[in-house]
Amino acid sequence: MDDRIKRILAQLTPRGRLAVAAIGIGLALLLVTMVWPARASPVGGDEEQRLAATLQRIKGAGAVQVMITYETQAVSAFSQSVEKGQVKGVLVVASGAWDLAVRERLAQSVATLMQVPISQVQVVTME
Repeated sequence: MDDRIKRILAQLTPRGRLAVAAIGIGLALLLVTMVWPARASPVGGDEEQRLAATLQRIKGAGAVQVMITYETQAVSAFSQSVEKGQVKGVLVVASGAWDLAVRERLAQSVATLMQVPISQVQVVTME
């Protein structure tokens, strides 16, 4: 396979090699943009803490931890700053989530507070 690629590249003009390199870079950038939105945003810490503190006040919830994932977008390809986009999902880990009624109250509360469909909220029991 390596020999075939080397022969093909050897037959290309400098302009053709440049085109192949540009296509490769374009595909790499396309792959990065497809993967980027799936990552959790680093800017959600305060909102997560506030939500956890509110959820802990629900009867039976117990200790609560929250993780919010956002669809993020880089301001520019060369910038390190990130803007928060729409909420993609919310994970709630609560010691009282073993109780189905508590689990339901937590999920409904998160859906209401974050203005997301309940299908984007997952509530699980803390160890």
